[in-house]
Formats: sequence, C-alpha cells, structure tokens
Amino acid sequence: MKLIPETNLKEGSIKDYGNFKEGFCFKVETEIPQEKFIQSKENLTPEKSKYVRWIICVETQAEKTKFMDILTKLKIKNQRSKGLYIEFSKADSKNGQTIQTNPASVKKHGVGSTYEETKDCRMIVLNDWSECTLSCGGGKSYLQLMKVMKNTSPDAQDCKTKDSIMTRDCNMQPCPSVAAIEKTVKTEKAAEVVAANATVKMMSISARPQRYDKCHLKEGDSLMMKKDDSIKEFTNYPLVPVRIVMNDKTFTAYQDDNLQNKISTYLLDESLFVRIKDKATCFIIRNNVNEDQFCMLDASKGDFVEEWDYDFNLFKRQCKKDRPKSETVFEKSRLENEFKNKVENLKIELVQQKAEGIKKQVGEDEKKKLVNKIDQVRKTSLHALEKEMKLEDLLEKEEESKEEEESKTLEMQISSEKKKDDCLMKAIKEKEIENQYNIAKSQADRAIQKIAQETKQQIVLQRKNIAQKLMEMRQKQKRKKAQLKSEIMSIRTQIAERLQKINKVGDKNKCMNSQDRTAYCTGNFADNYIKFGECEAPGSFCYVCCENEFGDLHILDRENCYNACDTQKNEVILDPPKPEEKKQ
Repeated sequence: MKLIPETNLKEGSIKDYGNFKEGFCFKVETEIPQEKFIQSKENLTPEKSKYVRWIICVETQAEKTKFMDILTKLKIKNQRSKGLYIEFSKADSKNGQTIQTNPASVKKHGVGSTYEETKDCRMIVLNDWSECTLSCGGGKSYLQLMKVMKNTSPDAQDCKTKDSIMTRDCNMQPCPSVAAIEKTVKTEKAAEVVAANATVKMMSISARPQRYDKCHLKEGDSLMMKKDDSIKEFTNYPLVPVRIVMNDKTFTAYQDDNLQNKISTYLLDESLFVRIKDKATCFIIRNNVNEDQFCMLDASKGDFVEEWDYDFNLFKRQCKKDRPKSETVFEKSRLENEFKNKVENLKIELVQQKAEGIKKQVGEDEKKKLVNKIDQVRKTSLHALEKEMKLEDLLEKEEESKEEEESKTLEMQISSEKKKDDCLMKAIKEKEIENQYNIAKSQADRAIQKIAQETKQQIVLQRKNIAQKLMEMRQKQKRKKAQLKSEIMSIRTQIAERLQKINKVGDKNKCMNSQDRTAYCTGNFADNYIKFGECEAPGSFCYVCCENEFGDLHILDRENCYNACDTQKNEVILDPPKPEEKKQ
C-alpha cells in the first residue's frame, strides 16, 4: 500500500470512490514488489513493482467510513513502526510528501557493544541513545562513546568517528497549535469529541548523558524534596529537579547539569539508604545530621528505587571488600553436626523397627520366634549397611558412632531376650522343652553375632574406600589450585613487562651511535626477526632505537629522539664525504 501523509489523509492511497448500485465503494492503491523488498526511510518504494488498484464496496455508508478508517490507522501505524512521518506539502516535492524521522527507527546499541571498529581502533558504547529532549517540534538525543586504540604506533589507523558524544535530531513532527485543535474540534461531531484529563509529566532536567561506571560513578536525574527557610510556611514541601551523582565515597545532589551548584553531600560510610513504605518511587538518604528525600521523575524508566538501593550498597560495601572465603573449621563442624544428626535418626529408626518386630513376635511360638528373630536381625543389619553406604559424605567419627550404635542395639536385644527368657521359664515346665529352647537360643545368638561381625567388616572396608576417594579429590583440587596460581603469576608477569616497556626512559645517545648498531640490535631484538632486520638497516636503526628506548608514556621524549634522528640524517645528506684527491 502506498504511503499516507498524516497531515492530509485524503491524499493517501485510501480514497472514497463513490456510491453505486453495487454499494458504497472506496479505492485502495498499492504496489506489489516483484523482488525482495523491505521498506525504510532510505528505500520507500521498490524498484520493480506492479501497480494494483482494488475497489471495495459495502452495504452502508457507516460501514464504508469505518472500514476506511481502520485501514488508514493500520497503515499509519505501520509507517511509524518503520520510522516514517509523512507530511503533505505541494511545494516540497512533486508527490507532495515530506518525510520525517521517528526516533524508533534509530538503531539501538547495548552498553559495551561496538559502535565502530577499524584495524587499529574501536569505539565502544558507554550509554545508549538517550530519551528525546522534546516530544515534538524537534528535540535532541545523545549517544556516549569511548575510543580504544589497539595499536599506538604513529601510523595506526584512527576511527572515522571523532566525537565521543553523538547527537541526533528526534521528534521532528510539528507540535499541534491551538488553531489546529480548535479547527478539528469544530469539524468533528459533538458526540465524538471527548475532553480528557490533562497529564503532566516531569521530563529529564538536562541533555547531559547519564553516565554509569560500576563501583566508580553513577549519575541520574531525580526530584528532591526542598526543605529550607524559604518554604517553612508550606504545608507540602515542593519537589525540585536535581542531578544526583554517586561515587565510591560520596552521594551528591546538584542543582544543574554542570555539576557546579551543589545542594547536599553525604559520605557513603556515614549514610544510610532508607526506603519509604508509602512511596514506592522515593527513597531517603540519611546521616546523623541531615536527611533528604529523592523521587523518580515521571518520565523515567525502570525501577528507580531498586536500582539506587542496589548501587548504593554496591558502592558502599561490596566494591571495597574482598569476596568472603570459607573456613575449614566451620565446614568440619557443619559436617560433624550433620553426621551426628543422621546417626541419631538412624538409631531411632533401628529402635523403632526392633520394637515393631518384638510386638509381632509376641503371639507366636518359641521356635517361630527364634527363626523370625534371626530374619529380623538379618534385615536390620542389611538395612543398617544400606544406610551406611549412603553416608559417604561424612568425614570423621563414623566408626566410633557405629560401635556405640551396635552396643546399644545389642544391649536392647539382651534386655529383650532376658524378659522373654523369664516368660519362657514360667511357661515351660518340662526340662526337655527348656533344654531345646536354650539350644535354639544359643544358635540364634551365634547367628546374630556372625551377622553383626560381617556387617562391621563391610563397614570398615567402606570407610577405607571413602577415605581413599576423599584423598584423591584433595590431590586433584591441589593440582588445580597450583595450575590456577601459575596462570595468575604468568598474567602478572606479562602486565609487569608491559608496564615496564611503556614506562621505559632510555638514552637517545645510543641511537645516534650507528657504529654499535649490530651489538645494540642483537641485545634488544634477538628474539624478533622482523625488528632485528629493521634495526640492522642503517636508514631505520635510529628510529627503531628511539621506539625501544622510550615507552608509550613518554611520547614527547620519543618525538625528540625522532627529531634528533631526522637532524642527523639531514646532516649526512647535506655534507657528504669528499672523495680523496688523486696523487699527482
């Protein structure tokens, strides 16, 4: 569909076609691309297209008006999404259209992303495009950049972008005038005109970019509650726009964006950040003497209080403290407590299982009791072994706790067996039955002891495996730590060498003496074949020597050395040696 000028909808691609016997009709004109085409401000119409015109008819005039209005609004919405604002002016162009840019069409750059990059230079985005300073009539938006040179040599290729702060025009559409609004109201039907409540928003106080450098600097606009003698008679304190700036030591509020008229200052170490329960968009900075309230601008984005609360504590505490380290003593105590708790739980489970087994065996005969007793003890021992295998993360005192657990279990068994023995002695009167019971009881005790002994041996073996596994893990961690420390030392060595190189201040007289050129090149560039070749060349020896003698932090000294090289070279050219005269 062709473009529609927003200042004159009748000149667009949707027009009234008239009323006929077929119905109430309107016309839609469009161009269908014959190849891949994406509409933008720079590319409005396709190069290869097919003109198409549709005639659409409906039953009533109201339906036609409604349908045309819907299509027109959808087309204008599509134009604005692509950054196009179309005005109708016959004097501007042959088709009567003037195009204005919408801020939404401007490419967004994330903080830290690359804005421009060449072989030796890179421009990094510090702050993305700011909000437009005006909502209509032509405003400004700003993008803050930082240049990083990859190569500091004199012939390095610089970035094409020279300014660290980029500026662009935005919201270029004209603001509606009172006459235009009055004309529109008079032409509309009374039922369609609705007077809405006025909306007042506080915009940013300046065009200065809001900088943020973690643990170093944070800037932002805010509303500050004014409390002084000039307003002491006010019932409600007014809010004035301020620029608040926070670094790793202070929190300061300025009256303007030049950061010259200071209103109040707080030391972070002596101040507190206080949230206000009834105001989700305001907070208080307080110390022992003063306090001030800061609120969010109406047009601001994001969670104002959450961001400043997080950064206040970050700048005050976390940026100055090292990361906390765990202590072995605390870890050992925690593991011991976990082990004791698990052992106590295991003891309780075993006691409960034993009590339930005894209750089930009360109503059975003695022989069945002994058989069930052996099975129950076997199950209990297997259950204890499974529990023990799951406790591989316990480090100390497991064997001692296990022995105490077994001793208490056997004592409970002995006590139970004594009670049952007393009951059996009263119930069994015949000597033969009593002897058979004693033999069976003795066999059961031996079976119990054998099972307990086997269980104990398996537990001891499991302990050895756990200890071996822990030892291997510690050795592996020790090797890993040694490797990381070695990497840290290597990085530090590289940094020290780099700092030493760029801060080097040598002797330019060495560069003037070309007779010692071979010795100098061998001593300084033996490990760099290309540099060694340049150093050996008589024409470039002096300049290579200057670059080696003076680091990047002493550019002026290096330039003086270069000038001395140029002077020496010119002297050689202007005063060449005289040929020896022939003997007569």
